[in-house]
Amino acid sequence: MLSVDKHCEILDTNIRDKIATIYASFRLFIQLYSAIVGGVFYFHLQLGTASTPFGWLANVLVGVVAVTCVIMIVTAQYSWYRFRETLSSVAPAVPKPGSLAQSSATVITMIFAIMVAVALFLSFNPLAPLICGR
Repeated sequence: MLSVDKHCEILDTNIRDKIATIYASFRLFIQLYSAIVGGVFYFHLQLGTASTPFGWLANVLVGVVAVTCVIMIVTAQYSWYRFRETLSSVAPAVPKPGSLAQSSATVITMIFAIMVAVALFLSFNPLAPLICGR
């Protein structure tokens, strides 16, 4: 049987890991999004209008990256919340987390930034003028 201190140490390690996963997932989105945007502008500058068949592919790729990263962020946040609840039940000196919505301000901001980035990409993608309405 684990001592309370060892149990708290394990839970604390898992909580730190989940926080790192949240930031790593957002960083992954930023890196992949930047690579896609760079590739789109490279195609547009090198191929001009001949590159328009790649427009829908770039839009789908940005959408898939965004959905995947949001799922990674949300699952890590939910897991963090559950570990934190468990830690506060094992160690009563540790305060319980607030509601899931209150504890998720940073995550909500990350998801909002991802949604804005995707909307801007879909609006200004130079390879997909028909999708943009231009």
